[in-house]
Amino acid sequence: MSLEISAFCETRGIIHEITPPYSSQYNGVAKRKNRTLLDMVNVMLASSGLRKNIWGKTLYSACYILNRISYKDCDKTPYELWKKMEPFLKYFKV
Repeated sequence: MSLEISAFCETRGIIHEITPPYSSQYNGVAKRKNRTLLDMVNVMLASSGLRKNIWGKTLYSACYILNRISYKDCDKTPYELWKKMEPFLKYFKV
């Protein structure tokens, strides 16, 4: 890793980890997040009765929702950590 990348990541609090190419056993966090998103997409499409050709917009909506709900180990949402303000959730509907 070059010194510039190391300094950039360190100043912004980013943990830079490298993995061997084409080794899926090293990307467990990404796999779990993708699985969560796809499960949300499938449930949203099945419960709404809409066609599967809008899965891209449904995926965008699922990601939007996940960024505005809190996780177990933190009281703040990813949106709050990024924007430093509480998200507006009054328009969410089942």
